[in-house]
Amino acid sequence: MFKHVTRTLLSILFCTLIPQSTHAKPVKGFHTGPYLQLVTGAVSADFDVNLQNGSPTGRDVEFAVGFMFGWHINDHIGPFLEARYSTDGNSGSRLHIINGNVGATYTFIFDALTNFKSLRILPFLGPDVAMQIAALPSDPSVGTGVVDRYGVGPGVVGGINFLFSRYVYLGVMAQGDFPYFIERSQVISGSSTPVYAGGWDKQWGVSFNTGVHF
Repeated sequence: MFKHVTRTLLSILFCTLIPQSTHAKPVKGFHTGPYLQLVTGAVSADFDVNLQNGSPTGRDVEFAVGFMFGWHINDHIGPFLEARYSTDGNSGSRLHIINGNVGATYTFIFDALTNFKSLRILPFLGPDVAMQIAALPSDPSVGTGVVDRYGVGPGVVGGINFLFSRYVYLGVMAQGDFPYFIERSQVISGSSTPVYAGGWDKQWGVSFNTGVHF
């Protein structure tokens, strides 16, 4: 009798667990389609030292806010476009920095991280092209104008996304950008004088992303 009851209970338990486990595993195509995320975090901004007085224009680390739009063409690969904006006051002047990234990520899908009923944990990594447009204050000897500066170079992005109930898309992300800047000069005392250095720079960014995956 005991063996019969035990066998019956085990059969019921087996039949109950198997459908739940099957339902929990993601089906092919679960991660395809577009997504849009609000990006909030911090970026390094220490390549803005005025060469004439040796003082930085703003802080070494600035708060940044922006967006990230991407489209997964399959469960793993997805191109993306990201833009972030930062600003900081500087003795009555203000600097403005826009960072842009265009690239593609590869999402790693592991059974142990996706075998949940309504949650998928999705690490990702990928290369991109990094661009920066900055409006920096003029040298004080010139006045209160603005010096525009541009940079472009390679970059890399990585992080973890969390997909809840198919649509809610949260994530943490880290980025490394390596832009090349053109030296910017101004006319000081009648001659063209370098104000902001050119050359390669390494920059980083971290963010928390919130959005939806369609």
